[in-house]
Amino acid sequence: MRILLLAILLTSSALGADTPPGNVLKNGNFSEGLTHWDGDCRPLSMVTNQVSPNNGAGVELLGTWTKLTQNFDTKKGHYVLSVTFTITPDTTFVKEEKEYRKIPAKLGFSDLKEFHLKRGEWCIIVTNLAARRYEYCGVKPLKDDSSVQTMTGEIDLKSDSNGDTFCLAFPPGHGFVTLQSVSMVQK
Repeated sequence: MRILLLAILLTSSALGADTPPGNVLKNGNFSEGLTHWDGDCRPLSMVTNQVSPNNGAGVELLGTWTKLTQNFDTKKGHYVLSVTFTITPDTTFVKEEKEYRKIPAKLGFSDLKEFHLKRGEWCIIVTNLAARRYEYCGVKPLKDDSSVQTMTGEIDLKSDSNGDTFCLAFPPGHGFVTLQSVSMVQK
C-alpha cells in the first residue's frame, strides 16, 4: 500500500509539485534542467524540439547502452527508489539477449561484478565504485504508449558512504524515454 501511495504522489510531483522530502538526489524533478546530472541525457526541450512547460530529461535510445548518473552521499539504511517516466509509442529495446549480459562493463563500470537483465529491461544502479559494491534493480515498462508510468523499488545500503553514484541505464534501442522525476528516499 505504501508503494502505491508513493507512486500516486510522485505522479503528482511529475506534473509540477516539489521533489519528495528527504530525496538524497539533487534536482530529482529536473526543475533546474540537468544540473547535478551527468551522462547521455538531454533537456526535455531538446528532445521535443519545443519549449516545454514541464520539467524532465530525455534519453534517446541509441546503438549502445546509455546512462544518466549523479554522485551523492548516503547513510546506511533502507531506501525507496522511484522513477516517473514516459516512453514514446514507437520505443523499442534491442531484442538480442547478449545486450543484457555483463551490464556493468557496458556502462564503463568494469570493476564491478557482472549482472544480467531480462530482455526489454533497463536498470537503476546505486554503486560505490571505489568500494566495488552496488545494488541494482531492473525496470520493465508496463505500457508501450506515452502514458505516465511510475516504477518504485527498495534497496538496502549496508554502510554510510561518501561518493556513491546513482545510475539510470538504458539498453540500445529506438525511441525516447522522458524522465519526469527520480527519487531515493530513506524509509
